[in-house]
Parts: sequence; structure tokens; C-alpha cells
Amino acid sequence: LGMVRQKLALLQQQIDANEELSSSLAFES
Repeated sequence: LGMVRQKLALLQQQIDANEELSSSLAFES
């Protein structure tokens, strides 16, 4: 259960990073 929670946290971090990346890319273009 702890590992699943850890994976979910990692996924959430990746999603946040991707949103930051895509928003900054959209902002530039």
C-alpha cells in the first residue's frame, strides 16, 4: 500500500511538471 501511494505521488509530480512545461511552452509560442 505504501508503494502504491509512493507511485501516485511520483505520478502527481510528473503531471505537475508536465503542466508547467506545457504552459511555459504555450506561453512562449
